[in-house]
Amino acid sequence: MSLKAGTRDPQFSSFFVADKQLVLNIIDTPGLFERGNKSGDLRDNNTIMDAIAACINNEITKLHMVCFCVAVCNGINQEDIDSIIALKNFLGETVTENACLIITHCESDDQQQQEKWRQELLDDKDFGTILPCLKKGIFFSGSLKREDVNRGYRESVMNQFETIIKYRETLLELFIEEKNPFLITETKISEIREWQQRRQNTVDEAERKLENLKNEKQEEINRLQSESTKKQEEINKLQSEFTKKQEEVSKFQCESTKKQEEINRFQSESAKKQEEINRIRSETTKKQEEVNKFQSESTKKQEEINRLQSESTKKQEEIDRLQSESKRKEDKISELQSESKNKQKEIDELKKKSGGGCTIL
Repeated sequence: MSLKAGTRDPQFSSFFVADKQLVLNIIDTPGLFERGNKSGDLRDNNTIMDAIAACINNEITKLHMVCFCVAVCNGINQEDIDSIIALKNFLGETVTENACLIITHCESDDQQQQEKWRQELLDDKDFGTILPCLKKGIFFSGSLKREDVNRGYRESVMNQFETIIKYRETLLELFIEEKNPFLITETKISEIREWQQRRQNTVDEAERKLENLKNEKQEEINRLQSESTKKQEEINKLQSEFTKKQEEVSKFQCESTKKQEEINRFQSESAKKQEEINRIRSETTKKQEEVNKFQSESTKKQEEINRLQSESTKKQEEIDRLQSESKRKEDKISELQSESKNKQKEIDELKKKSGGGCTIL
């Protein structure tokens, strides 16, 4: 199943129905009901011409059935109605005797749902304008849903299959029983061939103009290519100069990188030195604190020493004074001793003189 729009070019297919000993020729046209991505993107009268031309080119001038197919999910709009009327106006009123509407994508619809779709169309005011153009009536068709097959929904697939078989048997019976095909008249055939010739002439003229335009464009292209070549040479020259500049820039960047590496190395060493300086400063601070502490203690010691020295000086002065006094006393004693000796001598002499007498004083 494709997401693209349906048939674009008429396709001819031939089928042999064995049990009926019948060859069924089907021409699948671009479809007047097919829509593109944009709303209203329908075929114009050329579509009708292409469809009839496809029949003529395959030597088919009898149409047993003209089937207009529309998906149930899309419905029928005014443009679809206009397309059916356009086909009737082109081929003539008699084509309506062999025309029908087939509603597709009805593989899951039962008889009741089919009648509902049919009744909705019959009750529709706009559809009523083309109902006389579809004298063979309204039929249904469908195909197996691929997602149901892939997912293994057996019961659903079997129900769809049975419904589809009934649809196809009904359509096949419709095609086979039609004994009065619509005849494409010689006048229409001539009109189609004239239209094909006019279109071919138009195509040839368009191709000739296109060829002339291509030649003009080719000259313009050659001129532009020449200018482009010159521009390319200038570009190449600029690119060469740019390459040299780029090489110089690369060289400068390389040198700059080396300088940056040296700067980074110096900064790293400087950081280490700074850390060492900070460490030394920290140690110096600690030492200075110790020195200050020592100086403070030394000052206290010095003050103690000075105090002791002062006291010592005083003691020494006291000692000197005492020694001086002692010296004087010693001198005095010596003097007294000397006087005592002298006195003793005098006494001894007196004793000698007194004859040993004893005088008590």
